[in-house]
Amino acid sequence: MKKFMIFTILSLLFLGCVEESEKKSCEDLVCGEWEICDEATVSCKAKESNCSSDNDCSYGTCDSTEHICKLNMDAVSTLNIPAGTYANEIIYNDNSLYIINSGDNSVQKIELTDGPTNHNPFISYPIGSNPYYTTIKDGKIYTANLMSNSFSVTDLLNPTNTTTISPNSEDNTILLSPEGIAVTENYIYITNDTNRYSLDGDGFISVFDINSLEFITKINTTQKNPQYIFSIQDKIYVVNSGKGSFNNDYTLFTPQTESGVDIIDSKTNQIVKNTPFLKDGSPLSGAINNYYISTDNSKIYFGSGSASEVYSFDIEKEEFTDETMVISQSTDTNALINVFEKEGVVFAINFNTDTIYLFQNETLFASATLRDDEFLEGAQDFAYDRLNNQLYILFGISSKIRKIDLNTL
Repeated sequence: MKKFMIFTILSLLFLGCVEESEKKSCEDLVCGEWEICDEATVSCKAKESNCSSDNDCSYGTCDSTEHICKLNMDAVSTLNIPAGTYANEIIYNDNSLYIINSGDNSVQKIELTDGPTNHNPFISYPIGSNPYYTTIKDGKIYTANLMSNSFSVTDLLNPTNTTTISPNSEDNTILLSPEGIAVTENYIYITNDTNRYSLDGDGFISVFDINSLEFITKINTTQKNPQYIFSIQDKIYVVNSGKGSFNNDYTLFTPQTESGVDIIDSKTNQIVKNTPFLKDGSPLSGAINNYYISTDNSKIYFGSGSASEVYSFDIEKEEFTDETMVISQSTDTNALINVFEKEGVVFAINFNTDTIYLFQNETLFASATLRDDEFLEGAQDFAYDRLNNQLYILFGISSKIRKIDLNTL
């Protein structure tokens, strides 16, 4: 995911890993019937739908020769401020970007109003903490620290005021490799696994009181490896990614246990429903990488690196839909897949190829590779500025932050 070296190895394995293909050109690559080879990344990707006019393109314009939607790459720029080491997450909040630099054990703040202005570190954690995921609520930032089995709470107006809770008892069962964190009016929820890097480990959620920060209870998850957790109204959604294994050179991840979503009633702190990931009526194993709640709050979109697909979940029905967006049917793009959605258009970006894909009604209509040269940059996460309609993309390997102006894309 010395401690920095441990983070480097584990993060590559755990997040989907880096795939350096031995294929040097598209002539060496065999793609599926509905795929083409991307010359920039030498990998297979889904064919883009045809267009006859600009009206067929939700973003970009219709190329009159190729009859595909071409994005305006002038809308993409790179911030002159880099992220820190092994940047893992980016959040937009109140005209600022907050970046979790896991390798630096810090949170970086970039003010966008005038500048932008860089504050790095904005928050510092003890060496070896490995801050992983975070959430912001009511002027405080809550962070799960993967390696130190702890979590931290910091006042954004006084970033030196950080409280770190390391509650483990002698048997070490309260916090274990904590990753995801969610906050409600009354509780803090943190995802854990008894052994994240083994198929034998089991998942659980640790619940803490929001005011006293005291441990309340533990909730065992239905599937293994709970990573992401978030709240929608009075429900807590836990994404159980499942577990699997890599091949010898760590370029291909094979899921070996099922994945699913646990829904917890935040009033009772009990699981009220579990929905397994299904495809064509059969359980779909593992590697769900990330999520995004749709702008109309009707769906949750999930990216799957092992399947190179994006799935949707109906919030009202509390079940997965038949909607599937295929990035690739080959294994060349087996990687972290992050997702974002705006007004029915789903954006998916691939960690291994740094390629962004745009879908509408399950159909791919445009794509573009967002890297300066042939070297992997590791597209890691999205952050969205709703007020100005700007999309920020964090690249965890190159430490670059790119901005896409959705008004002109």
